[in-house]
Amino acid sequence: MGWRPGLPEEYATVLIASRRWDEVVALGKQAESTLIDALFDTDREIQDGAVAALARLGDVGTVRSIRAAMRRGGDLEVKGVYAAMKAASLIEEKGPAPSSRDL
Repeated sequence: MGWRPGLPEEYATVLIASRRWDEVVALGKQAESTLIDALFDTDREIQDGAVAALARLGDVGTVRSIRAAMRRGGDLEVKGVYAAMKAASLIEEKGPAPSSRDL
């Protein structure tokens, strides 16, 4: 039968470890905090995948969350900080999501 993740964050962790990025993005906001944590992973491929996934699904709130993670991070590796800054920059380049009145 095997273990099955019960929470979206657990499922996102499994997908990230398996590098199944499209499926992570399909989880949407439920995967956001796990993706932000992945920015600080020691595996460069995980960092790069997290950057790309966050760039696809992130918004202004995501950028705030990334910055908050950097502030509370303490002893962060430079590569993780770079990945976090890159993700925030890519999200900001997209601009704000259209509001319901713009649709």
